[in-house]
Amino acid sequence: MSLTIPLTLTQELNQTCEKLMLLATGETADLSESSTNVHPILSNQPLDNLCQQFYLSESERQVLLLCIAAETIADFHILCMNAQGNPQQPYPTLALCQKLLTNPDPQLLSFESALRQWQLIQFDSGPSFTQSPIRIDPAILSYILDYPCTDSYLKPHLTSIEAPTTITPLPPSQQAIATEILQSWTHNPNRPTQLTHPDTQTREAVALSAATADYYQLYKLHHLSLPTQPEALHTLILRWQRHNRLYPSILLLECSDLDPENPNTKAQLGQFIDRIHCPVILSSATRLRLGNNLTTLEIPSVNLSEQKQLWNHHLGEQGTPLSSHLNQIVTTFNLTPHNIEVIARTTLAQLQTPEDLSEQLWNNCRNQTRSQLESFAQRIDGKATWEDLVLPKNVIEPIKQIIAQMKNRHTVYEDWGLASNNKRGLGLTALFYGVSGTGKTTVAE
Repeated sequence: MSLTIPLTLTQELNQTCEKLMLLATGETADLSESSTNVHPILSNQPLDNLCQQFYLSESERQVLLLCIAAETIADFHILCMNAQGNPQQPYPTLALCQKLLTNPDPQLLSFESALRQWQLIQFDSGPSFTQSPIRIDPAILSYILDYPCTDSYLKPHLTSIEAPTTITPLPPSQQAIATEILQSWTHNPNRPTQLTHPDTQTREAVALSAATADYYQLYKLHHLSLPTQPEALHTLILRWQRHNRLYPSILLLECSDLDPENPNTKAQLGQFIDRIHCPVILSSATRLRLGNNLTTLEIPSVNLSEQKQLWNHHLGEQGTPLSSHLNQIVTTFNLTPHNIEVIARTTLAQLQTPEDLSEQLWNNCRNQTRSQLESFAQRIDGKATWEDLVLPKNVIEPIKQIIAQMKNRHTVYEDWGLASNNKRGLGLTALFYGVSGTGKTTVAE
């Protein structure tokens, strides 16, 4: 595959080759002076931005140029051999850099060098430190050549969360949380934010809304992917910080199955949060107590009005005749925005005739909620009818009242507004008592 190299970078690389040829003939060659009139031509070049982000000195920039030339210019290895006078060294070394620079940066040989601190270059084995082959990190090379990619070290740990092609706006109550995240980043972008909600997809949707609104890419990291060894954890943090400087991103740290009683897990997670110094969102079903330096936001469940708006949005024109039926659905089934979207799409795909829409929609809602309930309760398929009940009138009447209350909950709570003052006690509980064989199960069916 041929690489397209920006013009200004090509100019710098060509001058690097010229200086190597001069060095091979015994003439002086100062890279730091030769390129000063070249790289400022376009200040937004990837190489210029990288130097600015990591505060690279001019000497460090020239080391990068040597390493880039080794990866992109044919026969560059011959120039290296000739310049170093050693056919066994067809590669750049720090010793070669020292020869090319009239006033080399003393930190080039120090671990304090940004090139080494940020792992922008890598050292292969060699006879000595200054004689060892040096090469540019593949992810850094891709960035400079304008071929964006995710660091190969980060790939096993991260999942990129992409915005869907068709974006459904968040319900207003949840969009308010996304806006609050954006406001907190404005004041302190490195302060971690914790999102809590029982549904994982709801938390991801709010985090994605906040990230895309500020033109960030969202990545998810599961807390179980955090290395347990300190050195490996340090490398993960450093690589993410490096990636975040080059590609502005938000890290979503998924902690839904974190054991809050495990002190080692909490300590490891707390250490990661304290050291990351980048925008990060913790995602968990319940609040995690990890210190005071954490902004906790609880995502509210969508209310009945928002649920109905979502149904109308996803059902489109076919859902228009179902207004009263949708009232019954939203008061019976407490579904997340993702559940509503999936059920609506599935129902429309299964639909044979428009007349079947209400029944099919109801059945799919029941199937969705059944999967959640069956993990802790036994489902009973109701087969009994009113004709099966042989009970006194004073028993039948309260049962009919229960059913009427269920059917008219939306009218009472939403249309009449009784739910606006108190959100508690809106469900319905019935206690049937009597000796065995009096019909309690039959009445419940």
